[in-house]
Amino acid sequence: MSNTDLGDLIANVLNEVNDTTVCIFVSDCILDLPAKNAQKFLTNCEIRIKDEVINAQKRVPDLGVEILKFSSDFDGKYFYPNGAVEILKDVKRPYYIWIFGNKNYLSKLNAAVPFSQLVKYDLSGIVAFANQSNVPFDIFNNSLTSKIIVPAHGDYHITIQADFRTTLQPDGVIQDKGNYTFNNSAIVVDGIYPISDAECCKM
Repeated sequence: MSNTDLGDLIANVLNEVNDTTVCIFVSDCILDLPAKNAQKFLTNCEIRIKDEVINAQKRVPDLGVEILKFSSDFDGKYFYPNGAVEILKDVKRPYYIWIFGNKNYLSKLNAAVPFSQLVKYDLSGIVAFANQSNVPFDIFNNSLTSKIIVPAHGDYHITIQADFRTTLQPDGVIQDKGNYTFNNSAIVVDGIYPISDAECCKM
C-alpha cells in the first residue's frame, strides 16, 4: 500500500495544460490524513493546490477548472490511514473528475456534453472556476430603449438573457436570482435565461 500527495498529482496535470489542450484527472481524492495535525495537513494541501492553479494561470490566462462529483458501485478492500482494512460490498463510493483547460474550450465541451446528460451517471455536484468574462447579454422591458437602466422611481422589472458559457457555471446556478446583486434597489429581475451568442467562445 502506498499514498500519493494530491498536490503533486494536480501539479503534474496542470503542467500539461496549455491554450490548446484540455486535461482530465479522475480520482477518489481520498487524503491520507496524519494522526496528528490533520487540520494543518488539509490547510497545506489547499494552499498547494491553489498555488499550482495560480501558476498555471500565468501560462494560460483563460484557465478554467471544473470539478464534477460522481459515485459508483464498489466492492473490495477499503484501506484506512491507521492500517486497518475493511471489506466493502454493494456500497456507493464517491469519485471526482477534474477538468482543466482554456475556458473557451471547456465551454464548448460543456455544450457538446451538457451537465444534465451526466445525471444518469450519478453526477451529484459541480464546482467551476474561471476568470472574469465579458458576457454578451440583452435586457428586455417594454419601455427600454437601451441596455442602461436608470429608473426614475418605483420598481423596474427586467428580464435578462445572456451567454454565460465562458463562466462554466451550470444553468441552475446561472438562473438562480439569489446569486446576483444590483447597485440599484429599484431593479427587479423577473428572470435570467442562458442564450448562445455566435461570437462567444471563439478561439
